[in-house]
Amino acid sequence: MAVHAHPDDESSKGAATMAKYVSEGVDVLVATCTGGERGSILNPKLQGDPYIEEHIHEVRAKEMDEARDILGVKQEWLGFV
Repeated sequence: MAVHAHPDDESSKGAATMAKYVSEGVDVLVATCTGGERGSILNPKLQGDPYIEEHIHEVRAKEMDEARDILGVKQEWLGFV
């Protein structure tokens, strides 16, 4: 199990390790504490985008869906803001 504060942390912190265990047949769970709704947009190409800023929670949820599929992990939201 990996516990991360925000969606996208699973991709930048430990993704290779999780993918390795998944490839060996281990069930890996990512527990994501928040939806990232209060996080900053660090990518300069996305900063100032009105849609991204207004719908950050949905954008981060979609990113988490994609990361979950790519890494092959299970994932649960813990519901903190």
